[in-house]
Amino acid sequence: LIDTAEQMNAIGAESNDWDKHFRLMADIDLGGYSGTDFNIIAPVRKGGPYFTGSFDGGGHTISNFTYGPTDVNSVALFGNVRGRIENVGLIDPNIDAVTRFGVAPLVDWLNMGSMSGCYVRGGAVRGNQWVGGLVAYNIGTITDCFSTAAVDGQTLAGGLAGYNNGVIAACSSAGSVTGGNTVGGLLGLNNGTITGCSSAGDVASTYKVGGIAGENRL
Repeated sequence: LIDTAEQMNAIGAESNDWDKHFRLMADIDLGGYSGTDFNIIAPVRKGGPYFTGSFDGGGHTISNFTYGPTDVNSVALFGNVRGRIENVGLIDPNIDAVTRFGVAPLVDWLNMGSMSGCYVRGGAVRGNQWVGGLVAYNIGTITDCFSTAAVDGQTLAGGLAGYNNGVIAACSSAGSVTGGNTVGGLLGLNNGTITGCSSAGDVASTYKVGGIAGENRL
């Protein structure tokens, strides 16, 4: 049971707990962690390890998640997720990783895991490649989620996710998205399934740009 910012930060410091099941019991504020102080949970590294447990936000929020500048890839609250994330909102995250890959507020790589009932409200996300307002890279299942974060990525940038090769259903985005290549209001690049989704944010790019997806391969 997670009641404080300190307990949330402790999850990332103990890889033996990344197969456990967590529930958020209160709204928490991560504003006390700056730069690269926060311990990212299961950051993407070759060969794992993964977060295979579950995190239930219980309808609570996590505010002011701040990270960067950084010279390390995989910047998100959770890195490599093969478990389940649900019912949690992030308020005003601020991520500055303009030269890095795999950048998003909640999850970097949803790696055959699932996410439902999650959202990001406000904030800004800046990265290089695979940059999303909620998730950077999805090969899992995302349902009933949304983001209003402003996203800025050089390539493969989207208001909800930078890249999708999984399933995204009943999701939306409303933040502005800017970038140079393969940039979309909802997704940068779609190679999976999108159903019942929408996007309402401004999108600006010089190559492969779209209101829903910058590039759709299906």
